[in-house]
Amino acid sequence: MPTPAERLEAFYSNALNKISVPFVSNKKLQEKIEFLCRCNANKAPIRFTLSCLLAKIDRPTVDIRKPYTEIEGEGSYSGRYYDEAFVQALVHKYKLPCNPTTAYLTPAFRNIDRTLTPALVFVGRPREIYQYTLEIIDTVYSEQDMAENVLQEFLRFLLIIKQENESRMQ
Repeated sequence: MPTPAERLEAFYSNALNKISVPFVSNKKLQEKIEFLCRCNANKAPIRFTLSCLLAKIDRPTVDIRKPYTEIEGEGSYSGRYYDEAFVQALVHKYKLPCNPTTAYLTPAFRNIDRTLTPALVFVGRPREIYQYTLEIIDTVYSEQDMAENVLQEFLRFLLIIKQENESRMQ
C-alpha cells in the first residue's frame, strides 16, 4: 500500500498530466474548489482541506469531519499531522500557491472540538472560504464525490494558478 507521500506525488503527477480535465463532475463543487484556490486573502483553508482529504484517502475509516483528536467519538484523527508531515512537503517541493505553514495554527482552525458540519461558523474572512471548506468536507463525507477526485481537483487548480502566475512573471 502506498504511503501518504507517495499518494500525494501520484495525485500531483496525475493532475499535472490532466490539467485541462476536471476530476470532479459537479460544477458547483468545482467552483467552490476554484474559489478556495484563487482566494488571495486567505490560503489556510486549502491546506486544511488537503490534509483532511489525504487522511480520508490514507485511512478510509476516519470521519473526514473530525480532523482533531480532541473531537470525541470514533473516527477522529490528527489533520495537523497530515498537513505537516505530507501536505507541507508537497507544497514546498512544487512551490504551490498555498500557505507555507500549517493551517492548523491559524486562528480559525485552532482549538476546534466539534465535528465539522456546514452549520459550524468559523470566524474569519472572507466568510465564503470557510463555508465552502465545510461544504466540501461534508460532500466527501456524504460520498457524493470521492476524496481522491476532490484532492486532485485542488491540485489541478493550484497548478493552473501556478502556471498563470509564472506566465505573468515572464
